[in-house]
Amino acid sequence: MTCSDEFHSITCLTVIRIIAIWSVDDVRMCVSITLKQTTTTTTTTTTTTTTTTTTTTTPTTTTPTTTTPTTTAPTTTTTTIN
Repeated sequence: MTCSDEFHSITCLTVIRIIAIWSVDDVRMCVSITLKQTTTTTTTTTTTTTTTTTTTTTPTTTTPTTTTPTTTAPTTTTTTIN
């Protein structure tokens, strides 16, 4: 167990003092409790959302326009000479 990290230095000093006072069995128990207290578990959950866009194009049909031709009857002019 190293005491290089500032965060754990206070815990290490406490364990060292306990080692000097308590018996070996008590120290083992204290060290395991200390390790459990300083261990943290971080769980990260990532949610991915996929959006699918579907575009449907309906073809439009144009009905052809039929044009009926119109016929004009010829005009006949009759001239009578006396």
